[in-house]
Amino acid sequence: MRVENFEQLEVWQKAHAMALEVYKLTSALPEEEEFGLILRMRKAACDVPANIANGFERRQMIAKLSLYRDARAAVEELRYYFILCRDLGYTIEFEKFAQGGEQLARMVGGLVGSIARVESDNRSGRYGGDRRGGGGGGGRDRRDRGERRDRGPRDAGGEQGESGGGEQTGADSGSASDRGEPTE
Repeated sequence: MRVENFEQLEVWQKAHAMALEVYKLTSALPEEEEFGLILRMRKAACDVPANIANGFERRQMIAKLSLYRDARAAVEELRYYFILCRDLGYTIEFEKFAQGGEQLARMVGGLVGSIARVESDNRSGRYGGDRRGGGGGGGRDRRDRGERRDRGPRDAGGEQGESGGGEQTGADSGSASDRGEPTE
């Protein structure tokens, strides 16, 4: 199944659910934390799905990778805030949030790894894709297809939609082609 928008990504769905849970959690924290811990936790929680959504819409793999790495950093920041809440003695379901944060970190890490592999393969010319993360013709070099170096198949015809789609829906889900990775 081709992923047409970021809301279809399993990793985005998990990140969004976590953001909603963090909003519920922080509404029960002491009022004196309103402009400190509460604000920081909510921002970190919202940054994760926002960066995944933003990255999904980027065509250039290096831009996608940067935003997905920012999402991963926000997950780790949020995981720290769960520890801080526990150690400050605030009543939270620490195990639930710690486990959810760990799972989300693995999923976002899988997304980062997937895009990093595609970008690495594109830089090395292994798959003949263009710098925007094309992929291309089943492992054939663009020279084999008679294409100019500065004009890959996406520039010429546009099989790919505006969004760049084809993202991974979870850390381990689907085949390489389902995740938007080039196949040999």
